[in-house]
Amino acid sequence: MKNTGNKSNSGSAIAQVTDRECANAVLPITTGYGSDGSRRVITKTFVHPQWPREKVYVFHPANSLSPAPVIFFSHAYGATSPQYYAKLIEHIVSRGYVVVYSPYKTLRATHSQRYTLLWSGFAAATAKYGKFMDLTKVGFVGHSFGGGATPAMAYKGLVEKRWGSKAAFIYIMAPWYSFEITQQQMKRFPKQTNLLVQVYQDDKINDHRMAIDLFKTINVPQKGYMILQSVSSQNCQLTADHFVPLTSGNNGRVNGLDYFGVYRIFDALADYSFNGNQNGKQVVFGKTSNSSEQETTVNSTDGKLVMRLTYSNNPQPIRSEDYYRFPQNQQSRYNNATESVIDSTGNTQNNDTNGTLRRGRRRLFCGFIRSCN
Repeated sequence: MKNTGNKSNSGSAIAQVTDRECANAVLPITTGYGSDGSRRVITKTFVHPQWPREKVYVFHPANSLSPAPVIFFSHAYGATSPQYYAKLIEHIVSRGYVVVYSPYKTLRATHSQRYTLLWSGFAAATAKYGKFMDLTKVGFVGHSFGGGATPAMAYKGLVEKRWGSKAAFIYIMAPWYSFEITQQQMKRFPKQTNLLVQVYQDDKINDHRMAIDLFKTINVPQKGYMILQSVSSQNCQLTADHFVPLTSGNNGRVNGLDYFGVYRIFDALADYSFNGNQNGKQVVFGKTSNSSEQETTVNSTDGKLVMRLTYSNNPQPIRSEDYYRFPQNQQSRYNNATESVIDSTGNTQNNDTNGTLRRGRRRLFCGFIRSCN
């Protein structure tokens, strides 16, 4: 929180506090879902097969006696280093899972090229370090641009490669526009795939309609749509914005929204998907088949913060499209993120002759991380 003396969404006054004080308002979870596991993280890297200047990262638990379930992580635009999600990745691996992190180009590339870089890194990691991986149990996780790319990555893995034959899940966070997958393909995911689409109440970047569209189009028996709410008390406000999953960079931080809204949710989703634990199912998908709200009183410094998650099986937008930097109805403007677009006939077309869209994307995404490649 940069400003002081503001009002929260509920109208209560927010006292003057620093970012650090606000981040420490909620203490980490120490037991159960959301608490760190006991496994130490081992990092393996290798040169990206199609982008030699970058590396693909494989994080796996130390002293593994058998292959572990695998999480394929698709990062936000510009977050080519896993350092931007370091705490989240460490948490996931500490719980006994392998994480594969494949970077893609931020600038001077089409969406198709970015998707190819994502996938080629994932595939190369399984070939090189498959001995650590149980590919019969997999999860595809993505945030922002990576959230929009996750359905296409999951389709390649779950349908084309037939990974996740025993258990699989897709966890999409605050997605940008999706490409490289058709609506018909979204209806062909294996029935053992669980889907969670999560958005953040005060995300001003990506229109929730993109997330709602993915939720309604992807056809799997068990799926959920979740809004992580901003929370406030007399002493502090934790804003559920677009950057919740990031743990470093200009807007990255770790606070109670991460512990209860991301770490806890990931743990429950993985436990339910891989082990069939019904407690995990209730945490992720709610206790009823209808829309509902889950409240969790957290261990906070003032004892007054309550985390809220809103679940819905028929989600509706909570704000108008003009509230967002990237509204759903503008997807056609961003069919390509560089100078040219490859149309359906294979011809190259220029749709950004003055560079306005490129500069806008660069300002947006290079602003909340420290650099762009």
